[in-house]
Amino acid sequence: RAQPAGGADASSSDDAHRGSRPADASVSFDADALFAEMRCPTTPAADMATAMHTRDDRERGPPRNRFQDVWVWAGRPEWPAIFAAVRNQRQHRDIGVCFCGTPAIGHDLAAMCRQHSSPEDDCIFTLHKENF
Repeated sequence: RAQPAGGADASSSDDAHRGSRPADASVSFDADALFAEMRCPTTPAADMATAMHTRDDRERGPPRNRFQDVWVWAGRPEWPAIFAAVRNQRQHRDIGVCFCGTPAIGHDLAAMCRQHSSPEDDCIFTLHKENF
């Protein structure tokens, strides 16, 4: 079993860092906690749309997979659910989708933008991408 720096057991390290996280997600976090979550994500991507639109719990703090503006997910994003959630909670007609990455994901995002855009409903998703 792989061990993080310092020789601690991975599960105890994860719990220790998560337990010490501040309740306010805008406050700094321990880089070791982010690293531990990135090594072994605990939150399924299927929960992405719901979790990203849920306020932080004041008693328990931010979700275990949230580190300020960084979210860590296990698995592939559920694009239809994410686009539907954004569309349902939008405050403006135009919604920009920014992406930098592989062309295959850009292709999927372009398809989602077309599928979820509707001039009749006054909702337009526009993909802004850069491929590498």
